[in-house]
Amino acid sequence: MCTNINAQAAIAGSGKAGGQWMQLDTAHIAYDHPLHSDYEHALMIDFVNGGAGFGSRIALELSLEAAERLAAVIGEAVRQARAYEDGR
Repeated sequence: MCTNINAQAAIAGSGKAGGQWMQLDTAHIAYDHPLHSDYEHALMIDFVNGGAGFGSRIALELSLEAAERLAAVIGEAVRQARAYEDGR
């Protein structure tokens, strides 16, 4: 059964795939059946450059537990970076 859990965020950054760097402008997030992982469901994140076509993407398929750990670590790094920037 599909979950229909989908979200999207505008982002600004760059990523590396296939030995090439590319600009990224959107993150697509879904919790559904993965294409390559051996999980019933996975949190899938596609970082894309919307203007460069379907092949311009970096894809992740994470277990729910791995996604929770990653979100927590990113949140803590952002809090520390914000404190650093605010203290400059």
